[in-house]
Amino acid sequence: MGGERAACELADWVSIRELTARYNRSVDDGDVEAFAAVFTDDGVLEVLGGPGGPRRRVGRAEIGSIAANAGPRELVHVTTDAIVEVDGDEATQLCTLLLCRRAPAKGVVVFTTGRYTDRLVRTPEGWRFAERSVFLDAANEGRMTLRSTRQ
Repeated sequence: MGGERAACELADWVSIRELTARYNRSVDDGDVEAFAAVFTDDGVLEVLGGPGGPRRRVGRAEIGSIAANAGPRELVHVTTDAIVEVDGDEATQLCTLLLCRRAPAKGVVVFTTGRYTDRLVRTPEGWRFAERSVFLDAANEGRMTLRSTRQ
């Protein structure tokens, strides 16, 4: 029984991390439907810290508007250091955000960092974010630039 439980826990962890990757790519690509679909119908997305003050969106339509208004497709959301805890059909995830900008003249610039705090639920369609909060650190554009070593 222990091996079966461990396999289920691993499958849940992978599914939650894949959901997070779909969140990242869909907002970066401006894919409104795919971005909204990673949330429950009544999901909440809250952005704290960073420029512009707190922002809160409730429901798939409001949340999807973030992807629609994300601007030029130069952003890259990278999440790492995930801590996922599953309890039946609910889960929490804490992960670190590196928000990068593709800047042709500079390479890839990490212009802010932050932390996500997530509450997820298992739905018939799979895991979805019920609540996702991100605390953005102060913008630090230009402090960290990643350049390709290829010529």
